[in-house]
Amino acid sequence: RSTPSENDLQLGAYTGTALAGSLYLSYPNSDSQTIYPAEVIPFPADTEIKTVAVDGYCNSTSASTISVDLYMAQTDDCGFSTDEPEPYPTDEMEPAASASVTVNTAGSADMPEELFAIACDGNGYTYTGGNLLVAFKARSKSYTDVYMAVDASRPGTSIHRYWTSRETDRWRINPAGMPVIRVTYRTPSGIGESAITPILSVTGGNGTIEIRSTQTRTITVYRADGTAAAHTAVTAGHPATAGPLAPGIYIVEGIKVCVR
Repeated sequence: RSTPSENDLQLGAYTGTALAGSLYLSYPNSDSQTIYPAEVIPFPADTEIKTVAVDGYCNSTSASTISVDLYMAQTDDCGFSTDEPEPYPTDEMEPAASASVTVNTAGSADMPEELFAIACDGNGYTYTGGNLLVAFKARSKSYTDVYMAVDASRPGTSIHRYWTSRETDRWRINPAGMPVIRVTYRTPSGIGESAITPILSVTGGNGTIEIRSTQTRTITVYRADGTAAAHTAVTAGHPATAGPLAPGIYIVEGIKVCVR
């Protein structure tokens, strides 16, 4: 019987960045709500979510401090109406954290960094299974050009609203898709990391393949003829690059990817 283990997991496949992510810091005030489907959450019920982090990059050279409130809940819904999306009342959700965060000014479009991380209150938020609803409220005295990680392959899963001085009731579907977040979590006693199926995303580039995984491990890239082309060490939640590779089709754990 194993002891509880603490791990790192990325929710969503990183496909790029957008100004509108978990927060929309181009405005001093922004709220967002995102439904993360159970298929991207491979850890078991009764897992404690300890921290939530957002990756991306900042175009500003001066750090901004933002007040952030974080809420979580389980839901049977898979997404939001694309016509007039209705937010969930946050007073019916569990307050997970309230913190003042300073946005990291490092990172770039080619190499995003952790913008900020929030520790959940107490023992963390207990995930009971199913789809996870995550809501952010951000308040600041200024605005900052911050680009946040998103998963463009999952439209209709996130809504937001934003304003400068007068609060708005108009919520919109986030056109960038599903904001990508990273969580640290502690599985219940008796269930270790080996019970969790890793999630993999791969992107072909010019002579390289970018690989992301929810678990730290070594991943083999195969040529179309079945021979190994590269072995790449991947750290959970962070991009790794396999290459240099000749142009062609490669296979990464059953996923075909084209290298230019």
